[in-house]
Amino acid sequence: MKWINLPIKRIVNDYKSGMTLIQVAAKHRTSKKTILRRLISINCPRRTKSEACRTYSLDPSFFANINTELKAYWLGFLLADGNISYNGRNNKGRALRIALQRRDEKHLIKLKKALNSSHPLKRDNRLGCTWLCISSKPLTMYLEKSGWHEFKKKGNTRILDAIPLHLISHLVRGMIDGDGWIHRDKRPRWILGFTDLHKNIVSWLDAKIKFFGLCSHAIPYRAKGHRNWTVQYGSKQVPHILRHLYHNSTIYLDRKFQLATQSFS
Repeated sequence: MKWINLPIKRIVNDYKSGMTLIQVAAKHRTSKKTILRRLISINCPRRTKSEACRTYSLDPSFFANINTELKAYWLGFLLADGNISYNGRNNKGRALRIALQRRDEKHLIKLKKALNSSHPLKRDNRLGCTWLCISSKPLTMYLEKSGWHEFKKKGNTRILDAIPLHLISHLVRGMIDGDGWIHRDKRPRWILGFTDLHKNIVSWLDAKIKFFGLCSHAIPYRAKGHRNWTVQYGSKQVPHILRHLYHNSTIYLDRKFQLATQSFS
């Protein structure tokens, strides 16, 4: 049988990269039936219906197991700045959506690379921002099962508490890159802050920073007339915190990393 001589490793890699059976067959100058038979012969898992209908490439299992710096960081960043929307017939579809200022567009390119995504970026000139929208129920399923909606709606920290201790600093850095700020006031004095709608989340982040022995005497507060809760650090604490969060890191928001490194000197 001629199909036995086909380069199986390349066929599997092409198929897993998102190419359809027809595309793989055309590339290797054979038929769809032959490619399918070859994949079945080595028990190669078939894509789900959702995956087969995917237009763009994607790693839908990225958040299945948070076991690396990259995954912990992006989980923190998306929990701070992203959202999951419902779409499709009867709202059964899911899409992970995030918008950043135009100046931070390169950060969305980093996210696409992490997710192995070929989804296009969409620019909103009126609002001066760039959107990334990834329609994928399998991708969002892992986030939802981990407690995404409880986090967003009620401030439940179950999704944060499940992260291994050695990855917490990367998770916190992602959250600060998403909903925090770093600046130097006129004194001059470095200021680091983080804000969220839920006090539980702000308190969780503050507790983790204190757990690592990075600060003291920071109390979450809600400014008059504001819905969000805030925690803020100043004086000599900030360079110490930022060094722990950003030093030797491989993923970060460039703009905030530059400020962090300035505080080290």
